[in-house]
Amino acid sequence: MTKSDEIALLTELVKGNGYFAESFKDDLETMVSNIKNDFPIVHKIELSNEIDSLNRALDANEYETDSRLKVVASKVQAEKDSLLECMLLQAHETSNERLYERVLEEIGIAALIRWKHLLCIPMNNDEMKFLISKI
Repeated sequence: MTKSDEIALLTELVKGNGYFAESFKDDLETMVSNIKNDFPIVHKIELSNEIDSLNRALDANEYETDSRLKVVASKVQAEKDSLLECMLLQAHETSNERLYERVLEEIGIAALIRWKHLLCIPMNNDEMKFLISKI
């Protein structure tokens, strides 16, 4: 299809009384210019501007959603840490080995040692061996 055929078809569509005419009658000159200059047909027309605006709004919305998710994840992690800290204290106070193992399983031995140090809980032999192996 030649450029003049495209322009003639666009003009005919805009002169009609259908959806295309309703949506693009104000953009015919721009669309014809785009065809003549080998630009995409929707370049600089109202629809393209609306799409760009919607894309920018979507990007901003995604950024805001990501930010909120990070805040929620941080709060969840803080709650989890608080619960695990309570479990560690309870395990120490009651000598509950199963509770101790659950905390260890959840955070790992290095973090467990750090927490015990912060909470002034004495280390057991396995924790001491772990520290010595890191020297």
